[in-house]
Amino acid sequence: MTIFLEDGFHLRMRDGRILLLWPAEKPWPDPFDTTFDPRWLDGLIERAHTRVPCLQRQCRLDRERCWAGLYEMSPDRHALLGPAPGVEGFWLINGSSGHGVMHSPALGQLLAEMILDGATRSLDVHALRPTRFTEGEMNPEVSLL
Repeated sequence: MTIFLEDGFHLRMRDGRILLLWPAEKPWPDPFDTTFDPRWLDGLIERAHTRVPCLQRQCRLDRERCWAGLYEMSPDRHALLGPAPGVEGFWLINGSSGHGVMHSPALGQLLAEMILDGATRSLDVHALRPTRFTEGEMNPEVSLL
């Protein structure tokens, strides 16, 4: 995966295709709306051709397979790890979208330690506790997207 930090445009190979991704610049009125708006493609294609010129010569855009999705992130863009507030026996390990896939081995180990031992042994994860938002202690946002 290649990520352009200035605006979040990124691309990656998947199933023999190149996926072009670019987070919407402004939130939609309904944050859960996944309707694809083809007008968005102009900015995406411009970025793709400028940043990866060989795409202009060698790749065709498959408009029939374009889609819009949700980017599942916590408000501070850091994972939620620990017991869900107010729900006995329910544990959270989410809130970090694609990064969660990359971090899942470590997060899984840490959550297993919390569940089995009552606390983590490997790493202090206090900053990832789900209650941090209601406590007013969000983590500083260091965003890749």
